[in-house]
Amino acid sequence: MFKVAAAPRSLLAKARERVGKRQSIALILLIFLSGCGEDPSLGTPGFVEGFAGGVVADEPQAALVGQDVLSAGGLAGDAAAAVFFSLAATKPATAGLMASGHCVAFDPDEYRHTGYRFAPPAGSRAMAAIHARFGVLPWRQVVGPAESLARFGFRLSKAFVADWQAANVDNEAVHRIYGGSPAIGQEVENLDLAGLLGQMRINGAGAFYTGLAAQRMWTVLESEGLSVDRDAWRNAVPQTADSTLLPFGNHELAVPPFEGSAGSVLAGIWPAVEEDDPSSVPQRLAEQGVSASAEGLAETAFVAVDRLGGSVACVLSLGEPFGLGRLVNGVFLAEPSPPSTAPVLLTNRPTNVLLASIAGTNAPGMPAAMVMSAFRGPFQEQESLENLVTAPRILPAGDSRFLAEPGADIPGDIPAGTVERAEGLGRVSGIVCARGLPNYAESCTAAADPRGHGFAALADVPR
Repeated sequence: MFKVAAAPRSLLAKARERVGKRQSIALILLIFLSGCGEDPSLGTPGFVEGFAGGVVADEPQAALVGQDVLSAGGLAGDAAAAVFFSLAATKPATAGLMASGHCVAFDPDEYRHTGYRFAPPAGSRAMAAIHARFGVLPWRQVVGPAESLARFGFRLSKAFVADWQAANVDNEAVHRIYGGSPAIGQEVENLDLAGLLGQMRINGAGAFYTGLAAQRMWTVLESEGLSVDRDAWRNAVPQTADSTLLPFGNHELAVPPFEGSAGSVLAGIWPAVEEDDPSSVPQRLAEQGVSASAEGLAETAFVAVDRLGGSVACVLSLGEPFGLGRLVNGVFLAEPSPPSTAPVLLTNRPTNVLLASIAGTNAPGMPAAMVMSAFRGPFQEQESLENLVTAPRILPAGDSRFLAEPGADIPGDIPAGTVERAEGLGRVSGIVCARGLPNYAESCTAAADPRGHGFAALADVPR
């Protein structure tokens, strides 16, 4: 159940070297100025002056954690891992330690794009690999904020309550934490989850697979009458591979490369849609069996962009809201469930810049279609990200059917009888830097899909 094909884990330190010289100079200055006691140190929010990057997530508290990590001197790999673990506390209906997921990451120094795929329980190792390759802060500062949320309490957001109202969770362990009818602003703690995160903060992600955190999970699972393949658990690792790069004008669109994923299906149809209308992308995917669902899916997405032009974009899935509906040791259990929508990055090889990082849920093809809309034509004529995110949607649902939000324009070639009305269709969010990072931070905009009650945070954009 938990086995994922193994791939070598990269522990290269080049992501750290990217900012090492700058941070060393800053630390020397801080030593000389420490008598004043007012300048923040590396790892403290406010360490970075000016543009620090941006984070967009489907839950506001997790997005703010990512923003603080960037402001403290972290890079995209640090912020992405911090958001992943924070979502386990604040948005457990669609994220958590047992989530499946796809991510794409970009290293501007090497102009290298890397894809990650994981199934439960390999998510924590995937985040450890992303952090090691694309981060610079100590691991404890990446996991610590999520542990604090779970241990000392956080307030339930509109995103959490909306998830709860869409599900039917009847589990005694769940009700002990959240009550029978959670409300916005209600403060909750998840001490069992905090214990697991604390072990990982101290002993690394491996604690969840071979250490005390693993032993605790196995013991509790077995006490609940569930069998555990301990060897499969110990050996669960993410798949990693170079992302698939698709040509788009002078740029390249990076998607997850894995067989059977939405990214690989997109790559297969790309020659037919690269010069076509962006709206054709979802339709072409539907013809290949990848389409939207009227019921929605238990998925969540986030993106992180740093001041140097690095980025990580991920989509997570629990299959059903709150997974199997069973909370064990603070973690919602879930079967493997690949995400429906591929995260995408747009970069430019000649200039080594990042142009866009977009991810979505239950909206196959929409991240790529948004990139096409945003970057087709001269810079002055590009469609704004906010308009693209908020516009009413129409998406194919398979079997020649279409789902349409109120206000969506129905093309004349779609028979009226094949269209079903849908509210809140899909979630697509991201960050666009129209003139490229790291050179033109002032051109960056971030937008969270209002359908998902998330949050978009840009850290000190210069104007």
